[in-house]
Order: sequence, then structure tokens, then C-alpha cells
Amino acid sequence: MSNNFNFSFILWTGDNIDHEVWAQTQDTQLDPTRNATSYLQDFFPNTTIYPMFGNHENFFTDQFDTTGDSDDWVKTELGNIWQNLFNQETLNEFTTNTYYSVVNEDHNLKIISLDTQACDTLNFHLIEDSSVDPLNQVKRRYKLV
Repeated sequence: MSNNFNFSFILWTGDNIDHEVWAQTQDTQLDPTRNATSYLQDFFPNTTIYPMFGNHENFFTDQFDTTGDSDDWVKTELGNIWQNLFNQETLNEFTTNTYYSVVNEDHNLKIISLDTQACDTLNFHLIEDSSVDPLNQVKRRYKLV
């Protein structure tokens, strides 16, 4: 694809993990994301990539602690994996909040990457805080509501 197409940018929505949830472990959970990041950077070295994790990146699948810190390991590791894809401000926003926004100056476009784990009905952590927007990512940050 990199030889046949000239992409302006790549929106990468995650879920890189094999969906055999019974075979997953925290130790190897992010290996597919590391590999995919490497491949994308190798094959599209001059293309801006906007990554986000899906509901299978965390261990356990669909379980992401949106209001606590028990899943800090995944956002820290993803920040390490994606540090070359983000500027420092965006990296800080992602590793602090698990969501981010960034302006693509070339296309006069604002990319808003939300942490949709806050909406995953299989995420039992949401029982702890059943508010509509537990991360306040829409209301507070982007003033869309």
C-alpha cells in the first residue's frame, strides 16, 4: 500500500490484539501494538499516524479503569510505544487522560481521539462511576455538549 498510495494521515483505531481472550496475558498484551506501530512507521515513514487503543488492548479485555489508576500500566506502555507518533503535549495529554486532541495544520483539521472505554457496556469499572461521561472528556475538554 505504501508504494501505491499517498496517504495524508492515518487514523488508527486499535484492537490489534488477537481476540482469543482466554489466551491473553498482561505480559504479552501489547506486543501486537508494538509490532503494528513498528510496521506502520516502517512502511509509512512520512505519514502522520494518529493512534488510539481499542477495547482489547487492556488486560483484561473490555475492562479499563476509567476513574482509578489500576490500568496506568497500559496508558504508560502505550505512551512509550507511541512516543514517536505524538508531540510532547499530545503524549502528556494521552498518558494523563487516555484521550487526546491535536491539530493537523496541513489540513486545518482537529483530531479528537476519545477513550471509548468509558462507553463500553462490558466494562465493569463503569459500575464504580455510572456518570454519562466518567472521564469528562467530552464535556470538560472539548466543550461539545
